[in-house]
Amino acid sequence: MACCFFMGNLYLPTINPKSNRINYRRLNRMNIAAILTTHNSAATLERVLRHLANNAIRVYAIDHGSTDATPSILATHVGKPIAEIIQKPFDGIFRLRQQLQWKSDIIQRINADWIIHIDADEILESPREGESLRGMIERMNATHYDVIDCDEFVFVPENEQADYRSADFVTTMRHYYYFAPPGRALHRAFRRSSGAPEWAHTGGHRLGLANRKLAPEKIRMRHYIGLSMDALRAQYLSRVFAVDELRKGWHHNRVATTADFIIPPPPARLFNLDEDGWRTDMPETKHLIFNQPQPYIPPAPIASIANRPAMPFIVGVGRSGTTLLRLLMDAHPDLAITPETHWLSDAITAIGSIKQLRHVIIGNTYWKDIGISDKELDAILEKHNGEKPFDTLRAIYQHYGKRFGKSRVGDKTPIHGLIMHKIAHAFPEAHFIHIIRDGRDVAVSYRDMWFGPGKDAKTAAKFWLWRIREMRQQAQFLPHYMEVRYEQLVTEPETVLRTIGEFIQLPFHRNQLRAHEHADSRLAEFGNIQHGGAVISTERRKAIFAETLNPPNDSRIGRWRTEMTKKEMADFESIAGNMLAELGYL
Repeated sequence: MACCFFMGNLYLPTINPKSNRINYRRLNRMNIAAILTTHNSAATLERVLRHLANNAIRVYAIDHGSTDATPSILATHVGKPIAEIIQKPFDGIFRLRQQLQWKSDIIQRINADWIIHIDADEILESPREGESLRGMIERMNATHYDVIDCDEFVFVPENEQADYRSADFVTTMRHYYYFAPPGRALHRAFRRSSGAPEWAHTGGHRLGLANRKLAPEKIRMRHYIGLSMDALRAQYLSRVFAVDELRKGWHHNRVATTADFIIPPPPARLFNLDEDGWRTDMPETKHLIFNQPQPYIPPAPIASIANRPAMPFIVGVGRSGTTLLRLLMDAHPDLAITPETHWLSDAITAIGSIKQLRHVIIGNTYWKDIGISDKELDAILEKHNGEKPFDTLRAIYQHYGKRFGKSRVGDKTPIHGLIMHKIAHAFPEAHFIHIIRDGRDVAVSYRDMWFGPGKDAKTAAKFWLWRIREMRQQAQFLPHYMEVRYEQLVTEPETVLRTIGEFIQLPFHRNQLRAHEHADSRLAEFGNIQHGGAVISTERRKAIFAETLNPPNDSRIGRWRTEMTKKEMADFESIAGNMLAELGYL
């Protein structure tokens, strides 16, 4: 009579001859528990759970704020193999150390002989033909080993067209590389009685081998890092890493440096499982899907500054309402917000040389928008103080404010969201206001702009997703940063402006709700500029902000519903869908 599996245990059914009922006698098998962390893992989770169930391994699942089908998949597997689901909220920051602590807490309270800790895109198996994962662990246990290491085989889509999200990816996905950075171990299975894991300094890789006996064989780990190139982009272009972990040296090669950080792997570096079998003779020390990964260097701490009023910097992805917010804030009788100062980054770099500083400022095509003559600039530069060099740049901003009788000055330049560290070191009083808008509306609004990423929905999705991620990554190192939503700004402008006013210590003023009455004169600052070898006229520049001549309204919310094709919607969401959901847009 066949055995039955319930809640991670095996039972032998027997028939009671008197009552003719079936009784179940528990078989004495080793108790193996898997601790599994999930976050938007629906594409691979079902298959991973099935594999663990087939090995009679019970699962303790930690769902870290998933917004896809992950919670429903977990729910359908309660009892087999899931023993418990632990829900944890997600605040947009990837905190591996926190996840490892959650796993450690579970290990401390559960009853198990052996522990496996895995992610929802990993399948562990024995390298011996015909032997199950459970069989391998039981064999290592019988010979008194405490820890089993892993060989990691990373399965990837071989090109842009390859997409395994709708198939049995374990069967159909055949291309992989052997990932083995020097000195790294993957202690994913260990005897519970050998002691608590020592993960604090290893990122969950090494268990700590003091008084533990390492098995001579390794588990084979199939890592399905992404089932399509777009799925990989959705994961890595949006990932914001915790500051303390970056400072510890973790994740450094996984921080997306550009919107094109994810690329198809070089075909010559991939093995085909059907043709090559399991190859370990050509180890890769870095992941092949990352485009020129650079070690992330956390910025130096920002010096505090006393007795300076907050200086607001409006940042965000272009076409997200940065100009509208600029005009609403600028309408305050005490605050002037400059037009875009694309010269600021080079000016900060050149601050040590007056000659170079003057050159990069005057040579920038946007400089004339600020309305300061060359003679006025020279007068400011003459007072340059080498001991307090950034006071020169403050003086430029202050001069702009005085033109309008304003005591305080701020800046609106969307792309400054990429250099917030740099600006904050020059201006410790900088307070960054990041305005966010539904990425699909951003993509539609960008379409006909000379400065946009292009009309292709996937390109727009990569651009929007990465820019938001980059600003959120930098924000963790900033003392003064806040986010506002375009959709709330146009529907509840006073509420948003009051919140911003508290942030920059400037009380709301009723004049701010009448900004549209003066918008035309403020936009008149725009002059002709050079862009990509072409001249962009004043009229063309003003025309793209025509909506600011009206009071804030919701007419531009949800444009994508009528201006995107179904394919464009699907393409955009294939990359940016998780972020849209996280922000409440899905």
